[in-house]
Amino acid sequence: MPDATISTVSFAQIRRDARIIAERAAHVGVLTKEITDLAAAFVQPPASRLPHGVAAEHVPDFLLMLATLRFGSGYEPKLRLAPGMTAAGALEAALVARCAEQGLPAPREMAAATLADVARLRGIGVEDGPQAEFAELQLRALRDLGRFLLERPDAAVERLIASAEGSAVRLVETLATMPFFHDVQRYRGMDAHFFHRGQRFVLDVAAACDGRGAGRFDDQHELAPSSDAECALALRAAGVLVFDDPLKDRVDSGEIVPAHSEREVEIRAATVHAADRLLTAVQARLPEATAADVDRWLRLRAADARRAGREPHRTRSVHY
Repeated sequence: MPDATISTVSFAQIRRDARIIAERAAHVGVLTKEITDLAAAFVQPPASRLPHGVAAEHVPDFLLMLATLRFGSGYEPKLRLAPGMTAAGALEAALVARCAEQGLPAPREMAAATLADVARLRGIGVEDGPQAEFAELQLRALRDLGRFLLERPDAAVERLIASAEGSAVRLVETLATMPFFHDVQRYRGMDAHFFHRGQRFVLDVAAACDGRGAGRFDDQHELAPSSDAECALALRAAGVLVFDDPLKDRVDSGEIVPAHSEREVEIRAATVHAADRLLTAVQARLPEATAADVDRWLRLRAADARRAGREPHRTRSVHY
């Protein structure tokens, strides 16, 4: 994984990269008729809401810590999760409980966190190999966040958000100086830009503020579709994404699709491209629809697919 550097983020570039890779892909296809059929079924999803129990003064810190640790769906089968619970859902519950019991850790506490701190927060062990690997990655992410905030004026998340001055792209670029937010993959000699988790943080902030004040981003409508496993699951369940036989067999049997591999990058790029085409088809009927609306709707459909016994592809990645 490359070290983070100062990145120029372009939401249009994310879409272009996704389209190029989807057109070149050897293992993943995007079906046009199924996109049209899926667009016809689109209904406006409920607005995003903060989990119950997060006090107003904790909201910015809660959202950034959530964004920092919200990765690792590929580790789900190895984690101690309640039936029907996802890794993301378990993280939200853990952070809400931490807010209620003692507040979230301060930046210095994050920077000095230990593996035991992370294991306690996430409710996981460190004896099993994949669990230990996941805990180590979560620890690195938490320490990176602590150091990142300590280098900023007042170490305040509110100041971080305000410093973007209403620019989603500027906020994503700032977050991308942390290694695990620097979501650029290599594919057949080209860089594929995703910046998935930074974009989701923008959406979280905008939703928490109802698009006003610090949550108003003038370029929010330009955000690219999500590239994570939940959106890929919803699109595949609808027949929009199709895999070649070896990849299909690997995913359906729960085998790991290696992070940064050609197949994994193709899944992510095809997910972005298919969701972007889906948005265009939806907007022909509902011009006010946004990529964020399609994202939320696909996540609801992914939850339905999980309840029906479908599972997302499993990749042990720090990017989703």
